Amino acid sequence: MSEDIENNGRQSSSAADDTAELLPWYVNGTLSEDEKTRVDAYLDDYPEARKELELLRQVAAHSIEDQPEPPGELGLTRLRRDIRRQDHGKGSMSRWWRPVAIAASLVLAVQSVLLIWPRDAGEYRLAGGTAAEVQITFVPQASEQSIRALLQELGAEIVGGPGRLGVYHLSFDSSTDIEQVLARLRARNRVVSHASRS
Repeated sequence: MSEDIENNGRQSSSAADDTAELLPWYVNGTLSEDEKTRVDAYLDDYPEARKELELLRQVAAHSIEDQPEPPGELGLTRLRRDIRRQDHGKGSMSRWWRPVAIAASLVLAVQSVLLIWPRDAGEYRLAGGTAAEVQITFVPQASEQSIRALLQELGAEIVGGPGRLGVYHLSFDSSTDIEQVLARLRARNRVVSHASRS
């Protein structure tokens, strides 16, 4: 410390700067006795530092005044009451939520098993039996009305097409004699250009 004191008894500028940084703790009363003695000597040597000390005391006083009063015993009682209400609300929710969650999980598990369970392929049948299909190409000049009349007459239904080559796929009931249908289609050469089995 003797190096920090100049010839006239004042602290050197670096030592004074270090001591000036202790002023906030001096105001708070949190310095050791040695540090407090150093600050007192600094304040005696540098009277302009007293203005800064006064400013720091005013700031400290205002910051203490701005802090709200703790709620005390009444606030603690209210806080405990609110916590009990929240805990009670959670308990009642878990009473009905848990069975609902279990039931939903069971439903999901049963549905998953039903979707994955293998089935016998012979178990399913088409309602109308096995349908027969025919490939057909219409004459470009055939009208929509003449095509519709032919399909209704034969009991045919368009199930596919037209493809890139203009081929349609017709479906017939399984009881239909396909050879007879093909003969009738080929006879209508003004409407049909080609007819064959699919």
